[in-house]
Amino acid sequence: MWIGVSVRASMCRGVPFRWRRCRDALSLSPVTRPDTISPRDEERLDAALTHYQTTYPLWDLEGYRDLVNHGPMASEALVALGRADALEALRGWYHPDHLRPFEVPLSAEGVDPVASRGDFATLPQQTRWFLDVVREEDPLDVVRTWLPRLMPGALASALHGTLRLAHGVRAYQRAASEIRRDEIAFALSLFSSTYLSTPGEAGATPSLASLDAVASVPRVPDDERTPGLITHRVQQVRAVNGFAEAVEKIDVSGDLGAQLSSLTGWAARRLLAERAARGAYLHATTSTAAIRLLLPLFSETAQRQIVAEHVRALMAVHAAYDTEAELQDEGKRALEEAPNVPDAELIARAVASENDHVIKLTEAVLREDAISADPARRAAVMLEIHASVA
Repeated sequence: MWIGVSVRASMCRGVPFRWRRCRDALSLSPVTRPDTISPRDEERLDAALTHYQTTYPLWDLEGYRDLVNHGPMASEALVALGRADALEALRGWYHPDHLRPFEVPLSAEGVDPVASRGDFATLPQQTRWFLDVVREEDPLDVVRTWLPRLMPGALASALHGTLRLAHGVRAYQRAASEIRRDEIAFALSLFSSTYLSTPGEAGATPSLASLDAVASVPRVPDDERTPGLITHRVQQVRAVNGFAEAVEKIDVSGDLGAQLSSLTGWAARRLLAERAARGAYLHATTSTAAIRLLLPLFSETAQRQIVAEHVRALMAVHAAYDTEAELQDEGKRALEEAPNVPDAELIARAVASENDHVIKLTEAVLREDAISADPARRAAVMLEIHASVA
């Protein structure tokens, strides 16, 4: 078990949600998020990123080859949570059998990243192209150029283009090492090669506030929904009458920070209620928090277009997955207990879960709650922690 927590798993597994009961099975050491990250911990992160950049961005597992390699993102989140001590353990348990080697070619000759958006077969060449660019130019300027071009396809790799880029940018802004510079290139090539757009021009005829636009989007009819991963499910919105028109109504005028807070709170509430669609709404929560990390790089005009495109992606997720499920007892209990759970406990339990999604969600929620507290976000973390050991 990882440093900082020990668990008598039999007290937490296979039982309905009972945070207090399972909490009694934990021995917590006082782990809190650091105000600053030590040079030693930054070096540990560089070592982790070096490892994951030699592994393929997607899993190598029959039936799950569209699942993203979360190693780089979870590693950066662990460091942000003050748990760099867990990086080696993460490397040990994070699906080492599913991460095949990734070799970047020596030349990007013949690849056009704009024309190649959405062409996954060009991933190796695009990676070389972006590596060459970030090594010649300011990596943050490269992000400023390319993120607006990529955001119409923000559903890329189930929202992970945005996520990996945001974690990479934050790491680079803390410590501008060569490996972090390259991490930005790896993120951009993943984003570009898995680019996935939906109909409509985001915000063309603005009339609905971002949250209202998401909540009122036409849904994929239940009898037309097919199983599959997020990247497959969201493509069904292309056949939904009125989806493109709904996208055009997105209005992101007003306080963008407040809109992002509302959207993460909404996504967390859907995560609490739509338990059969946990993965979709978890990524809606974390990717929205990731957008906040990226916005300071851009002008106000660019910020608003980036948020509008992200809202379009959330609309696709909601249209594909929403069942209008209501909050059940376990979600209600989590909401009641959430305000009383300290950050240190959430962090320790997230790390003990050995679940990359839980780690990323915990970091995003604590960061969002520091701006605007919402018990639904913390409750969603609690429920996901419980689910990961149930």
